[in-house]
Amino acid sequence: MHSEEIVKQVEEVAGYLGVYYLVDRATGKAVTLTLWEDEATMRASEEAAAHIREETARRQGQRVVSVDGYEVGFSSTKH
Repeated sequence: MHSEEIVKQVEEVAGYLGVYYLVDRATGKAVTLTLWEDEATMRASEEAAAHIREETARRQGQRVVSVDGYEVGFSSTKH
């Protein structure tokens, strides 16, 4: 499964706002950060997200080390 297909699956989950895939090429470690409308939609997405996450890791020969949740304290972007 390609990245575009994975993103399409996540985009279909109610409350989805965005995703970042961060990679440290020197170590091979990666972090995926998904953004949700609110805590309720994030919590409601957990079952679907777990399935997508595990299936993606399996297909790409990776493993999920941990899953953590955070609240946005503030954000700033420059467009």
